[in-house]
Amino acid sequence: MHISLRLLHSSSYYTLKFFFLHTHRYSVLRHPSYVGFYYWSVGTQLILCNPIACILYAIAAFTFFRYRIAYEEETLHQLFPDGAYESYAAKTYIGIPFIGFVLSFDNKKDKDQ
Repeated sequence: MHISLRLLHSSSYYTLKFFFLHTHRYSVLRHPSYVGFYYWSVGTQLILCNPIACILYAIAAFTFFRYRIAYEEETLHQLFPDGAYESYAAKTYIGIPFIGFVLSFDNKKDKDQ
């Protein structure tokens, strides 16, 4: 598991020639490298039976990716204003638990202001 998640994280950088690539992992996940790193970092602590570090790694990685993914999603919406990114995003998942919920909540809050 550890090796496969690390490979997912590392190989994602090499396969993203166009983010609309509808083959391989980008047809399911919008941010496969982030998903791989998140589960790898938390999974290593589970394998080591280190519950405190597991919780801390999960919180730290979630916080980092919350803001990083929000920035990337906004940038991609601006780069593709014709709705192409919205249709791609509707067909794919982010893959990190609760990130999608938090991002939709943040977007709703920003629109209300």
